[in-house]
Amino acid sequence: MDNAGRRPIKGCIPIYTNIEESTDNKLNIKLYPNPVNDILYFSFDEFFHSNINIYVYDIYGKMILKEILYKSQTRFDLNFINFPSGLYVVQLITGQDSHTWKVIKK
Repeated sequence: MDNAGRRPIKGCIPIYTNIEESTDNKLNIKLYPNPVNDILYFSFDEFFHSNINIYVYDIYGKMILKEILYKSQTRFDLNFINFPSGLYVVQLITGQDSHTWKVIKK
């Protein structure tokens, strides 16, 4: 057991991240399904006033994908088909806000 009270699974190497997921979702961004098999969907309640940069990072912090969502969209699909199974971090950056989620690829 580590200092945070987590127990590693026998035969597995524990990996701990210091990534904090967004809890303040003023823009009401929905990200689903999580865990994802093939396509990760984003939906927004309203249009953004500026473009959104979407970044996907692997567990080592390496950026593996960058997409731009143009301000006239309220839905976006992100293809995870070619990603190996594992944990990823998805970050959306608007003009003044940043939102981060941990996503599991099955």
